[in-house]
Amino acid sequence: MGLVVIRNPRQQQDEGASAADWKTRRQTDPATWTSFERALRHWQRFPRHYAGIGFVFHVDDPFCGVDLDNCLDEAGTLKPWAQGIVQKFSDTYMEISPSGRGIKLWCRGKLPANLGKVMLGDGGIEMYDHFRFFTVTGRVFNGAPMQIEEHSADILTLFEKMRQGRSHGWQ
Repeated sequence: MGLVVIRNPRQQQDEGASAADWKTRRQTDPATWTSFERALRHWQRFPRHYAGIGFVFHVDDPFCGVDLDNCLDEAGTLKPWAQGIVQKFSDTYMEISPSGRGIKLWCRGKLPANLGKVMLGDGGIEMYDHFRFFTVTGRVFNGAPMQIEEHSADILTLFEKMRQGRSHGWQ
């Protein structure tokens, strides 16, 4: 299945794409992005062709994403290893991931580099601010606010802790 991606609001609209065009799009190629409204209409028109809608982090936008994999138990309760992170970012938007077992949070801030999965507890953390995407579910976690807040210092602190953990084999 493909993924319909959201164009950065500063990009031009792509109004002429057919369903076949959407299937061959590269998620990290800005020339293929579209607006949220157009992506939603297209996904609703062709729901079997796509897994959902995603947001692509780009070097020119102010956003950063933190992906907390397997941080929710079967009942949807936050696991202890993720509680401090979720508390630190409690003023910014976060939602339950497509699996139902993770949380994706958005904030404003820049990373020195994208950070692939670092194992923590029985889950993992990934951090991205460019050329990666988050599938959007709209399933807000625990009443999180609908705005995306500034967390530059917090993102850098978490990044350094996770990077050190990766280099030391921290579990």
